[in-house]
Amino acid sequence: MRKPSILVVILAALAALSGLLAPATIAQTSIIRGDQFVFGTGTVTSSRRILTGTSSPEGAVTAPVGTIYIRTDGGAGTSVYFKESGTGNTGWVAGGSASSSAPIGATYITQTADGSLTAEQALSALATGYMKVTTGTGVVSSQATPIPTADGGTGQNSTATFPTSGVVATDVNTLTFTNKTLSAEGTGNVVTTVEKELIRAARCDNATASSPEWSFPTTNPAVPACVTGTNVQKGVLDFADGANSLSAQTLTFLPTDWTGAIDVRLFWFTAAITGNVVWQVATICVADAETGDPAFNTASTVTDTAKGTTLQFNEASITGVTATGCAAGEVLHLKVFRDPAHASDTLANTARLVAVELTTRRAQ
Repeated sequence: MRKPSILVVILAALAALSGLLAPATIAQTSIIRGDQFVFGTGTVTSSRRILTGTSSPEGAVTAPVGTIYIRTDGGAGTSVYFKESGTGNTGWVAGGSASSSAPIGATYITQTADGSLTAEQALSALATGYMKVTTGTGVVSSQATPIPTADGGTGQNSTATFPTSGVVATDVNTLTFTNKTLSAEGTGNVVTTVEKELIRAARCDNATASSPEWSFPTTNPAVPACVTGTNVQKGVLDFADGANSLSAQTLTFLPTDWTGAIDVRLFWFTAAITGNVVWQVATICVADAETGDPAFNTASTVTDTAKGTTLQFNEASITGVTATGCAAGEVLHLKVFRDPAHASDTLANTARLVAVELTTRRAQ
């Protein structure tokens, strides 16, 4: 038989080589081609791949979104890149972390807040053969499974840590609860609530005023009075202008689960249309086996200006009244007074107190 010429052999070899160099069409889920791991369908160059190489791929390697580039000369934070945008050679974002103990070429994703790890990041990381995920604050659940290698063996473990369903990740979020049961008595649960108590200044029986909720000192007391309007009859405590400090006292219980600050709002009015009133509120608490006649704490003060229209209501608030020595479950003594001789008290008229609102917090 006649042997083929050398030229024919060379041409046949070139034809076969050109077939190898042509873009392959991927019929299966994934293939390994040279130093590339390709998955998906379509040609090798158009499919998502896992590539290796030196230097950053940004501006140098063309690939579709979802491609992973492992940089063999990378370092902490620059060993793995993800193609996150575009179809050209830009859009590469470095993954990894400077604090990672994973080897170069492994995928290390830092989850900066619960729930921030995307499905695409997780799948891309698992495809590299190694996945290490750290979480932010919050309750999390963990799952670790080995990744099989191409020869049927077991590769490195992938550990993914994700938040459990329904976890509130951070206290800075505004969340709306619908049809939820919040158990303040559940183990480990603490629900802080606000409790408000309205203390009336006085009451009126016809034109006779009484003040059952307040006690008065033997000298310079505030004076209960009735105010009769066309429609409304109400009792008040009058704090007249003059040289002396007038006061009234009441008491209540701090809840046994009391916590946090005590706030006070005072509702008052005056016939004057100018001038300031300096309201002062002092507290002291008494516990079991303590003296029943303690000295008050230093008073907390608020200056409030009369309205420009006579007899209009004023609201004066003090946030965080001084409550040194007070504890949950104790008796709280509350003293309200006006010192007309105070330098900032310029109201040349009677200040009429209608009610006091006391705000406390409870940790249930």
